Amino acid sequence: MSMLSKHLRQVPEDTVARIYHDRCNRFLKTGIHEGSGEFDLAISWSKSLAMNHSVIDHQHRNLFNHARDFVDAITQSKSYSRVDAIMEFLDEYIHVHFETEERLMAEKHYPFLQMQIDQHRRFSRHFNGLKDQIEKKFITNKVFILFRVQLLIIDWLINHTSKLDTHFGKFLRRQDGGYGDSNRLMKSKAK
Repeated sequence: MSMLSKHLRQVPEDTVARIYHDRCNRFLKTGIHEGSGEFDLAISWSKSLAMNHSVIDHQHRNLFNHARDFVDAITQSKSYSRVDAIMEFLDEYIHVHFETEERLMAEKHYPFLQMQIDQHRRFSRHFNGLKDQIEKKFITNKVFILFRVQLLIIDWLINHTSKLDTHFGKFLRRQDGGYGDSNRLMKSKAK
């Protein structure tokens, strides 16, 4: 708790840390843990998350696989070596995936494109801030680093990929008459 308080004094705009700080306070007062099972629930890919666009779905599955592997490595072995690997993956993912998704949304005239762009930029700022803090050794406690990386990944999976991106998937299916990019190709070949 004291590490979260210290962090929030340094980075008051870190909303994820603020949420968990408040949860910890409530837990201390009530004894009720609000986040049970969050990590397990968030890491499972399911067809309900599919957008029916092969490139985006592949990128999302890749994110879920990396996040699951990271969380598994941490919970099973308490291995800190996976932090570098997941940070490297996220650095690449942010640039490639966000650009791909935003370009597709613009091509399809998605009415919530700006909201997606804002979310992408917010995640990028939080990621870059965390990366900078780790690189400059502002955060040296490995347990706290793992906690922050987990929060960043899980928050993103829960609040963006599984909610906002699935909305875009529904929009795509409506625009494509219920067919995604690969299904539309198969349908056109059958004619």
